[in-house]
Amino acid sequence: MLWLSVSVTHEFLTLFRINQVIKFRRHVQALQCGRARTTLRYYAYRADHSLVDKYSTRDDNYSQVGDFYRKMLDTAARERLTSNLARSLVNAPKPMQTRAIANFTKCDPHYGRRVQEKVAALTQQKKRTASPAKLNPPRKSFVAAPPSDHMAPRL
Repeated sequence: MLWLSVSVTHEFLTLFRINQVIKFRRHVQALQCGRARTTLRYYAYRADHSLVDKYSTRDDNYSQVGDFYRKMLDTAARERLTSNLARSLVNAPKPMQTRAIANFTKCDPHYGRRVQEKVAALTQQKKRTASPAKLNPPRKSFVAAPPSDHMAPRL
C-alpha cells in the first residue's frame, strides 16, 4: 500500500513538472515572438538582451464620472454636488481652482461650467463682505487717580 501511494505521488509530481515545463516553454516562445503578456496591465517587450516592462496607460479617468453626473444624479443632486465643490475650491489657490475645474469640464462640460460659475459667485461674495472689526480694540491709556482720604489703605 505504501509503495502504491509513493508511486501515485511520484507520477503526480512528474505530471506536475511536465506541466510546468510546458508552461515555461510557451512563455519563452511568446517572448521570442516579441511580445508576451505577463499580467493584466504589464507587457514584456523584447529588447536587445533584456526585457523591458511597460505600464499600460490607456486609462479613462473622466467618462465614468461624466456618466455618473449625467445619468445618476438628478438636478437637485447636481446642484448640491457643484455647490459643495465650489465651497471647497473658493479658498484654494487660483492655479488649483483652474486645474480642478478643467478636470470637471473633461468629465462633463455642464459640470465644469456650473462649478466655475459657483466659484466665481462665491469669490465675488467673499470680496464684498467687509472685514470684521478688530477683536482687541486699543484701550485708553492708564491714568493714576489722585490720592484721597477715603482711599487710604486699611491697617
